[in-house]
Amino acid sequence: MPMCVPPRPGREHAMAERGNGNGARLYTLRRWHGRIGAVAALFVLLLSVTGLALNHAETLDLYRKQVRAGWIMDWYGIRGVEGPVSAAEARGLWVALADGHVFAAGRRIGDADGTAFAGAAAAGDVVVAGGGDRLFVLTPAGELVETLGETVLPGTVARIGVAGQRAVIETVSGRTFAADEAVTSWREAGGPVVWSEPAELPAEERKALDDALRGEGLPLYRIVLDIHAGRFFTRAGPFAMDLAALALIALSASGLWTWLRQKRFRR
Repeated sequence: MPMCVPPRPGREHAMAERGNGNGARLYTLRRWHGRIGAVAALFVLLLSVTGLALNHAETLDLYRKQVRAGWIMDWYGIRGVEGPVSAAEARGLWVALADGHVFAAGRRIGDADGTAFAGAAAAGDVVVAGGGDRLFVLTPAGELVETLGETVLPGTVARIGVAGQRAVIETVSGRTFAADEAVTSWREAGGPVVWSEPAELPAEERKALDDALRGEGLPLYRIVLDIHAGRFFTRAGPFAMDLAALALIALSASGLWTWLRQKRFRR
């Protein structure tokens, strides 16, 4: 009959039987060494990739590339439009008030009283928009021609409209005034007026407002650098990177200690 040979005990079991428990401690250390190594490997990979990118920033053109992704800008606290938007359209030009700023054709043209935005109206070769104590005279392309303040206006503007080819405003007191052709002076007037009506701002115009508030974006170099340093991951990011560095030190020390212990056991 063939002789039954008992199974050879595993290396960890053999080490556990030697050295009064030193093998068991070594086995436990090796298990934790592997677990810590798996976690630290993710940070090492992140540091390696971003480090290589930073070393070749000029070749990769990281300084000139701009990132405008909405979630990236929000993460850095560079917000787009957050409050309600009041908008009106005149001769194809969208004028909007958002977060205390007036925009025309997606460009910021000035500030206005958000509670008194009166809309926009096309009068002759210009578009008059705004409200409250400030009106903006614009070209049909949205370029600012002139800003009219309370020293020029006959009162606080509640509504904007057009009568014929002349801009017309209604003040909060209910009086109506018509501008001259150059929109430099006003006289009290009556008669029918086509008043500006509020409108829903199209999605592409809303995106243009967000882009105007956020500017040109963030350099890709800064984002990669922040990821490399851990600053991208909020205030806890640098501490996480510090922990990863400490984990690598612990892995190196435990790996060396394990190798020395195994070498000793083999003897």
